[in-house]
Amino acid sequence: VDCKPCKATGEIGKIVYIEIEVGNTSGEFYKYTNETIENIQKNPSVLFKYLNKASVKPQTVYTDINGAITEKYDANSEVFCKSIEGDAALSKGDEYPRVVSEDVYYDIVPLSTLEYNHILSGTMHKVSAAVLNNNFDVIFHSDPTSVKKFDIANVFKAIGWNFKKAFATKSYKEKLDKKHELYLLVRVAKADGAIEDSEKRVLVDLISHLNEFANKEKAALFNLFSIKELPPLAKEETVFSTKERADIAIQNLNKMMKEDNEIEAPEVKLIASLKDKISNNIGKHPGFFSSFFKTWQVSLPIIILLLAFGITLYFVLFASKPSSNEVLNAGTNTNNYDTTTKVVNELPKTENTSVTEVQKDTVITSVEEPPLASDINNALIGEWKGAFGNDQLLINIESINEDGSVTGFNVVKNNQRALTGFKNGDSFELKEPGDDKWDGVFKFTIAGNTATGTWSANNGKSTKQFSLTK
Repeated sequence: VDCKPCKATGEIGKIVYIEIEVGNTSGEFYKYTNETIENIQKNPSVLFKYLNKASVKPQTVYTDINGAITEKYDANSEVFCKSIEGDAALSKGDEYPRVVSEDVYYDIVPLSTLEYNHILSGTMHKVSAAVLNNNFDVIFHSDPTSVKKFDIANVFKAIGWNFKKAFATKSYKEKLDKKHELYLLVRVAKADGAIEDSEKRVLVDLISHLNEFANKEKAALFNLFSIKELPPLAKEETVFSTKERADIAIQNLNKMMKEDNEIEAPEVKLIASLKDKISNNIGKHPGFFSSFFKTWQVSLPIIILLLAFGITLYFVLFASKPSSNEVLNAGTNTNNYDTTTKVVNELPKTENTSVTEVQKDTVITSVEEPPLASDINNALIGEWKGAFGNDQLLINIESINEDGSVTGFNVVKNNQRALTGFKNGDSFELKEPGDDKWDGVFKFTIAGNTATGTWSANNGKSTKQFSLTK
């Protein structure tokens, strides 16, 4: 710019205006150094009571004064600050928005977390241990005893159970036997005041195979384990379908009494009482008519359908019956599935009318349809018995599903082991749980009323052949 008073010649200059805005990002942030726990992510306040804010003070870990940068991070503060900067879209150096100072204070909450399989519900859950006032505190991140309000699988189980109950089927009675045995085992385990670890292992082995039980039934088992005093023993809880099944239950009750290596008077007295009640109630499951009418969810719709069918049949047979003027005579002659029907329509004989005779021959052929696969499988379900070396073997096939999967159990020397496996045609392969050194695999073929095959121990030290009959 020229200066007229001093007659000096100027130069072109430029003035730059910079707007500076200073902001502050603050708050409480949480960072997990190892495994992320979903329950804490959704509700961080779970950890608030374990924080010790009074013992920590803010520390300046970063400053940028006119490009002079100072960093005093430790392993934890560096991770925290980078996470906060990323969430707030902040930068360091020449880019904006630019961090000029970071003050951090933090407290570490050590958690020891483990995952466990809850036996009764068959679900996985996490639990953590934390320090609170110099004492250990337990944090349950989920409730294994909560039962879903709606589960389509349990809906179908309940429907199937009601049908089996209404018709008093064999599988219904076998499930009741298993349920009653488990209830009695819990009573024996609690007879001395507490369920010992060895007794829990026996119960766990039985409970782990309750796949056919719905959530509502499992909830009843939760109550038995958790309540301090069991309700009075109901008469129906001592009912078993057969004497053989009752004997197995009594043997398992005696085994439970000896599990903790301490046979106490309350246990002996309880088992003696249970033996008498079981012996007096063998085969006293509810009969067909009693079960049918008590299970109204099944009986009521069936009765309504039968009434509707009867009314429809009445109208078809009687309401639409032709008059006597239409059909005067009908004759039927049957011989070797050949049916000949003659219908004679007689009209008043005049000059313009005559007797008309119509004959129709119909041949009926008898066709024998093959049995359904479900009928074949149902015929195989049940108990198969026979020699097993110097002992007796019982294999009880409880269910054969459409996909070929099979469940059941076997008994040798009063030792009952669960069985799971598959059926392929007439061949079966059923495996024991595998948590015992003498568990093994049964491979056999069923022809007619005989099952023949071999059992091989998992440890390879024994193989036995067997032949069973149903």
